[in-house]
Amino acid sequence: MKLKNIFIWIAILLLLTSCGTTAQGSDGETNHSGAYIAALEKLMEEDEALNDQKEFIAIDMSHLEELNQTERDDIVKHFEEAYDVEIKVATMDELKEQGHFDEETMMLDGVLLSFDSIDQESNSKFIFEASKYRSGLGAIGLEVIVDHQNDEWKVVGSKMLWIS
Repeated sequence: MKLKNIFIWIAILLLLTSCGTTAQGSDGETNHSGAYIAALEKLMEEDEALNDQKEFIAIDMSHLEELNQTERDDIVKHFEEAYDVEIKVATMDELKEQGHFDEETMMLDGVLLSFDSIDQESNSKFIFEASKYRSGLGAIGLEVIVDHQNDEWKVVGSKMLWIS
């Protein structure tokens, strides 16, 4: 009976530890979604006034060919769990087509997060240039450096590139 309990506990521990966020996917390939999430979260923290009364957060993934569907889903799931608004995967043009952009005020009903450039320096370090758009006079661009340390992706540096 004791041996059976030991095996059960080992199985439970294995299940619990395998559910954590790691840099490895189930197929052995590196999962980089955490790096993108860290960069996007840094964008959300900067100039928080742009986040006021947003109806949604849109993430433009149109130029993220390097991410597989699982990584894309991880990003969306994170934002769905972290924010109490609708999460969209859309470009600015798609948001305009959906009626979320006021041409007169140049303002979105929500916030659009997008990556302008991505430099993967190593399997554990990325330098992102990313932007957050709310309106023509309410947008920012950041450089965000993300590093994989102690089994998690962390922002190790950032600087404002532009602001409007």
